Amino acid sequence: GVSYEMLQTGDARIGLDGPTVTAEDGFLTKVMISSMDVRKVIALIGAFYWTIMTVFVVPGIITATFLTVMIPVLCISVSWFNWLDHKLCRMVNGHWSSAIQIAGINIVEYGDDISKLSEKRVLFLANHLGLADHFVIMSALRNKGTVVEKYLWVIYNIWKMTPLGVMWMIHGNYFVDGGVAKRDQMIEDFKTHLKRNYWKYDHRWIIMYPEGARLYRIKESNARYAAREGYKIFRHCALPRTGAAHATIETTTTANYATVEDTGDSLEYIIDCTLGYQNGDVPSIGNWLFGDLPNGIPNVAVHYKSMVTEERSVSHAFNEFS
Repeated sequence: GVSYEMLQTGDARIGLDGPTVTAEDGFLTKVMISSMDVRKVIALIGAFYWTIMTVFVVPGIITATFLTVMIPVLCISVSWFNWLDHKLCRMVNGHWSSAIQIAGINIVEYGDDISKLSEKRVLFLANHLGLADHFVIMSALRNKGTVVEKYLWVIYNIWKMTPLGVMWMIHGNYFVDGGVAKRDQMIEDFKTHLKRNYWKYDHRWIIMYPEGARLYRIKESNARYAAREGYKIFRHCALPRTGAAHATIETTTTANYATVEDTGDSLEYIIDCTLGYQNGDVPSIGNWLFGDLPNGIPNVAVHYKSMVTEERSVSHAFNEFS
């Protein structure tokens, strides 16, 4: 279309009446601005409601249910406890995924069909670009069988002492400390956590970000490390920190560990998940909820590559990822 400024500049040449054009343009502009203001108000109300539900109401309900219902059930039957936990986890995942749906985000999936692995034991490794990644992964996995009921997330411990953290601890998610001084002890604690919880509470997929932090926070330091060690410097991802992933593989594939009660199930697949946003612009959650999409394009790309750990050594399979 032709902008008002263009019409105003050329009105003497093409015979348009400047004041008339100004009046008409002003009316249309006011209508459009008014419409946008209404949408923003609605979006603001929706974002406020979603935030209160996410940070306080949902975690509060889950915690109350855990204390009043799930603990007594656990004393009676672990399998009943697991069933309740899995259903609650699906409900929470659905709530988080609703942010994607409200914002009108379109997730486009490429690569291997991972839905057939929904009941398998899987290590799911994803690149980490921003907070939006959590929502994208939860939304992408919501129609993959029981994955969202039985997954176990490895999460940075900044969330641990929040209502969200309490809810995630109830489910069995593990919180990591990124500090170098605590890394070795954290790895050992994580192995212990898996041995005590992974099979007992029937978790299946272990989801983690091996890069360790959102890309924009580590991009420069990661590039310096890559240059110093002679590795390729990547623009849109970082070299992975493999400690927790190797600990997962070691713990869930070693015969001595991967046997609990009547199951000898061990890790079967590794999935390499790559998230991509339009032109590499990673949106904030606030912008998404307000419908402010980078470049005005709602698409988010998710690519999967699955590797079977039984076909070759586990170390070789993971090295192919890293």
